[in-house]
Amino acid sequence: AIKTYSALARDYPNSARRADSVYNAALAMENVQAYERAAKLYLRYCDLFPDRDDAPEVCFRAGGVYAKMGDKRRVIATYRNFIRRYRNDDRHRDRIADANLRVARAYRELKREKDALKYFDHTVKEFEANPKSESAPYAAEAKFNLIGPKFEDFQRYAISGRNTKQQKKQLIKKSTMLKEVEGAYKRVLGFKQLDWTLASLYRIGRLYQELAASILAAPCPSDIRRAARSMGMTAEEVCDEYKIVLEEQAVNVEDKAVLAFEITVNKAREFQIVNEWSERTLVQLNRLRREIWPLQKEAKSFIDPGVVEAAPMLKRDGSLAGPRSELQLAPADASGDGEGTKPTEAPESGAESSDSPVSPESATAIESPVVPGADQIAPSSATGGNEAASPDGNGDVETDNVPTPTLTPQPEGDS
Repeated sequence: AIKTYSALARDYPNSARRADSVYNAALAMENVQAYERAAKLYLRYCDLFPDRDDAPEVCFRAGGVYAKMGDKRRVIATYRNFIRRYRNDDRHRDRIADANLRVARAYRELKREKDALKYFDHTVKEFEANPKSESAPYAAEAKFNLIGPKFEDFQRYAISGRNTKQQKKQLIKKSTMLKEVEGAYKRVLGFKQLDWTLASLYRIGRLYQELAASILAAPCPSDIRRAARSMGMTAEEVCDEYKIVLEEQAVNVEDKAVLAFEITVNKAREFQIVNEWSERTLVQLNRLRREIWPLQKEAKSFIDPGVVEAAPMLKRDGSLAGPRSELQLAPADASGDGEGTKPTEAPESGAESSDSPVSPESATAIESPVVPGADQIAPSSATGGNEAASPDGNGDVETDNVPTPTLTPQPEGDS
């Protein structure tokens, strides 16, 4: 078939079927994994028949063939050429967004992160200039990836001050960073793409989990140690009390992480989907609430050796820190207090889910946790001790109006 189509294209340049012959020859080569020849013939088709309606799709397909070859540099060159060639053609706006995203992915695989972020940004801007539903999956993925560096900065920022003043300043800084990154992830929900909705909800949970871990890892400040003698305690004893107060704060923040993870699982169950993000979420829930969320066999492949041995946190009275008695799993009611809210149930077959728009200000809100001073630390036997402040005053995660995602099929020819 390849010889026949090639001969027809070569020997009959004026034939009305020449274009079909060139395309069929390239397709046949691709099917037998003669990728180099196939890609070149697809590109030749674009040059020979630029006015045909299918020319843009054939040009685009060449990039997919180079992707099959693993040739990232030619993937980039092919899609960048596609963008230059069709950027002013409104009929192909979705393909322009897709091409920008594929260039970004290729740059990332080449470890050229600056260039990758540039093309992720181009993808989002292309969608914003021409907001079509066909482009939403590409924009959602790009937006999620653009948040990555800020998420990593948040993870790296430690609460390591030598005194309570420094630690308070660092805790406020990390809480502010959390708000910013969380707000960015909430904006991804607005694209209503299931994979990236789950990914963003998972990352919101990780933000709170990381903040709780940072609070627990804070060292005992020097001024707390110095206060030991005036309190009739040793430095070790007062530091232990300080640690208990921090643990109580960390439990409150951790509850918010658990809630965000459970919302992620509920959304995955609602759409009956299992993917990387639902699996990762189950692993983190197992890490935080092992008795309630045992790992299924599939999720265990994501787990690291430290998960099962993770030490539980203790409250001031020595009891284990567990989930709240009525942990909110569904969007909070209008009052925002989360009381009396029932878990979200998956819709029955054929039932419609709500499609309310995302409300950026209606997801997890956090105020700066309080770094305890020496006046907040008392011997364990004392009564009426100060309780650590909840990050937002009530410990509830607001999740009103999480938009209903859509399952968007990938266009033909995607790698």
